[in-house]
Amino acid sequence: MALLDDLLQYAISIDFDDYPIIGQTASRNQSITTIQASPRFWKFTVDMQTPILTWADNRALVQNIRNTAMFNPFSFTLANTPNLQSVVAYQGVLNSTQLSAITVRANQGVTLDRLYLQNVPASTANVFKVGDFIQVGNAVRTCLYDVTSSGSGYATVFLSDPLTAYPTVGAHITVGAAVTWNNCYFTDLPTPGLSYEFIDGITWTGKFKMVQTLS
Repeated sequence: MALLDDLLQYAISIDFDDYPIIGQTASRNQSITTIQASPRFWKFTVDMQTPILTWADNRALVQNIRNTAMFNPFSFTLANTPNLQSVVAYQGVLNSTQLSAITVRANQGVTLDRLYLQNVPASTANVFKVGDFIQVGNAVRTCLYDVTSSGSGYATVFLSDPLTAYPTVGAHITVGAAVTWNNCYFTDLPTPGLSYEFIDGITWTGKFKMVQTLS
């Protein structure tokens, strides 16, 4: 998404997480019950410093924000923003050719909290490392533990959050800066304004917030 690429390029900070939303209830006897009010899903916040852009040079960006419909889904990847690629960079030891050969192996159990892979270089440590981003289909997850492949070229990746469904056997994976968050929506689009204190600097009423639908 061109608009989001521009925002990320000029952002002072970007936050993203897949923590669930937690709710609390209080009973008459004052006891408090904590509940998980939602499944885990990706949430993103982009903070634009004031002033960081001038009105005179960025009116096209302002117009793009005005034209954005919050109910239209979009996709984005940090690969389009060079200064943020390191945030999701692959940490393992495999090269791009080796990574592209890896496919999904048949599910070895009934759980969805791990991904079974094949065509991995045999007996190799750090195929994936803790925190590596991995995508299969629309689902983007992170690795919970370092991964070492077996002598048969198999590997098991424990995931940050269970998959909603096990992927098709033979499907390819995407790793690192190439992962793409699909089916995203803006939930908050701050209105850009004009700062007289900073001549023609653009001010922002809040932060840009996005969520990805469950996948």
